[in-house]
Amino acid sequence: MAVLIVIVWLMPVSNHLNTLNDSMSRNCYILNIIVLLIIFFYENKLNKSSLLISTGIIVLLLTFSFIFHAQHPDISSLAWGYLYSYVPFCILINIKIVKLGQLSIWDRLLDFICILLIAVGILIVAGNALTELILRTYYVNHYAYVYTMMFLNSRKTVTFFATHSIACYLYFLIWWMLEYRNSYKYSIKNVIFMFGMFFDIVMCLSVSAVMCSLIIATYYYIKWVKSTKKQNIVLSVFLLMAVAIGALMNIGRIQSILSSNVNGLNGRFGQEGNLWATLDFALNNVVPFGICDVDGLWPTDGGFFIQFIRGGILLILLYYLGLYKFLENNIMNRSKRNFLFISLLLFEVGYQFTISLRFFMIALFLACFCRYHDMINMKVGLLKELA
Repeated sequence: MAVLIVIVWLMPVSNHLNTLNDSMSRNCYILNIIVLLIIFFYENKLNKSSLLISTGIIVLLLTFSFIFHAQHPDISSLAWGYLYSYVPFCILINIKIVKLGQLSIWDRLLDFICILLIAVGILIVAGNALTELILRTYYVNHYAYVYTMMFLNSRKTVTFFATHSIACYLYFLIWWMLEYRNSYKYSIKNVIFMFGMFFDIVMCLSVSAVMCSLIIATYYYIKWVKSTKKQNIVLSVFLLMAVAIGALMNIGRIQSILSSNVNGLNGRFGQEGNLWATLDFALNNVVPFGICDVDGLWPTDGGFFIQFIRGGILLILLYYLGLYKFLENNIMNRSKRNFLFISLLLFEVGYQFTISLRFFMIALFLACFCRYHDMINMKVGLLKELA
């Protein structure tokens, strides 16, 4: 089951150079749903509040969809494909890991993932032609220009995840799991992997890379302030240096993105931006879009923006409450859990990360991994008390 989660997480979504295969992408979503259902029934731990939240999300989306379409039949159409993103999320937030947390394979799988992603990242930066060909053939997401920009223009370490935003956020989650493990048992191997994941983040060469770097640096700075352990000081100094270097490498890119009329904030929410018309339409209509497509409008971008235009403030509250309940049910360490939740909220400002295809399996892996280490820590603590 553990290996299956990793395989589904890294499933190809294309089979032609620079061309997203919609059928393969849809099948990957369906496979995610199947795996989530299998684990939900295997764990057999029903949480009433999470069930109520997930039901509320689907009911809200469908209700608003039918009402909106009835009000605007000439410019809207029901797009059932959007449910491929919401259904796995609603299943995920109902899962509480217990049985799978008893498996010892999670550590070895995380080590494998780290080695794979670091190695592929290095090969991308080095310009390895075979690596680039494999990724551009089997791991294209969105339109061809995106991957051309990621590889040909910049050689960003997006590995299997197509775009720098998704890649950065996924690398961050892996770094967070390494830090979670490191907090229980310090090891040189762990530190090396953490630096490797930081390398992948920085070399994504984007604002999302800088944001993730700053979050990590802030985390270690706060940790350093609270503790004077030697390894924390060393980690803090090195990571702060890495953040400074990463920021300097990306300063021009940050300025261009913030001011760009193509893909920056002005290009999104300025009066001539591609999202201005969508936001203006949503603000001037009482009923949100639901899962409708609206002619001439672009219902995509940041998570908060997506939830607002599809279900208003109520959907935003339900959605992110459900996300927090999932973390609460599967991560015992409250401070690390809250740190992760705040980080995910920051990611949602610029991208709909938590309903993206690659999120569901890594979130499931994270839950299993944390439960495994929490159970080990409880056993160790109990043995110390009995000794």
